Amino acid sequence: MPAWPPARPPTPPAASPGYSSQIDEAFVRSAISITVGMGTVATVLGFGSAERQWTTGYCVEIAVPEMDAGGSKTVAPGSTTPFTANVRHKFEGADLVVPVTATLGSGGVSVNPSGNPVPAPASFQFKAPDQDRQTAIVNLETHSKRGIATLASTFLTGRSAYTVDGTYFRVYHFTGTVCDLAHPFKLNADAPEIVAKGVFSFTPAGADGGTWRYAGKVGPTTGGALPYKGSGGYTVILPTNSTPGGVPVLRMAGGTDWTVTASVVGTMPLGKGVHLGPGDDVKLVPTPPCRG
Repeated sequence: MPAWPPARPPTPPAASPGYSSQIDEAFVRSAISITVGMGTVATVLGFGSAERQWTTGYCVEIAVPEMDAGGSKTVAPGSTTPFTANVRHKFEGADLVVPVTATLGSGGVSVNPSGNPVPAPASFQFKAPDQDRQTAIVNLETHSKRGIATLASTFLTGRSAYTVDGTYFRVYHFTGTVCDLAHPFKLNADAPEIVAKGVFSFTPAGADGGTWRYAGKVGPTTGGALPYKGSGGYTVILPTNSTPGGVPVLRMAGGTDWTVTASVVGTMPLGKGVHLGPGDDVKLVPTPPCRG
């Protein structure tokens, strides 16, 4: 008769984890560890990249509307020039009301205010040196929660210049550039009605006038143009408050001692004293100062 209660069957030994299970579990643990580590590194790198972008003007920029396309401005020696610094968010395209600080980097006499934050659009004044053809740098900087940006603005000194495109004696068509009324200058002259072409050379006694001499040729080139010259005086007439928008003019008196030289008969006068009429006013149109 069998024993009661029946003997319990032996408990089978606990199954040991299989090899593939061990690899899967280890892999998962490693993957989690690597993922967490990579996330930490990515976060650190992300913060570092964001900080670099924030501190190197990646998000904001400074602009000075008065500067030309090359990022510089030419001003008269000894002049005081106002300028404005705007701050803009590059991606949002919005103007920001944040502080801008200006300091004189090199050259120049002063920038005012200097070293003090001014809310954008920030107004400053640059004082140029008295010497011609000088270069000065004004450093602009903005710090705000939107970012940091810097800009080096270049100011160059040059005399007031003018372009000329007018008529003298209603015959001579003047073209050229006057870089400085206080220094000698030349204008090309073409007079097709009398078949003459030459150059007027101006010698200032000061910025308000002086004398001129003409040298050219008259007559068709195919038939042998003859040397042709003359001289005279001029004054510079500046616009007054009663002529808003006016421009300076060269008021040229009638020429004297006009002569033509021919190989057979020599030099022949074309009349003593004033010749060819009363003269004309030739307009001077302001243009950026000459450089070089």
